[in-house]
Amino acid sequence: EVYRLNLEEGRFQAPLVTKSGSFGGNNCVAINPVNHLVAFGGEGGLIDVWDPRRVEDARPAGELDVAGALAHFAAVEGVPE
Repeated sequence: EVYRLNLEEGRFQAPLVTKSGSFGGNNCVAINPVNHLVAFGGEGGLIDVWDPRRVEDARPAGELDVAGALAHFAAVEGVPE
């Protein structure tokens, strides 16, 4: 989970439940300066991307399974693990 704090109201908002944090928590975050999308990554090789304008939907704008994609690439290309 990613906890959000509303500084104007001085209280916590509903947390974002991420799949990337389900394998030991989120350990990296990045904000795109162009469109302000927020990406969270965790140890499980998953990346969740959230649009802060639509967090009430309670689902990410996109998800990427980096670990799965790399495993598939290694199998196809014959790259040793």
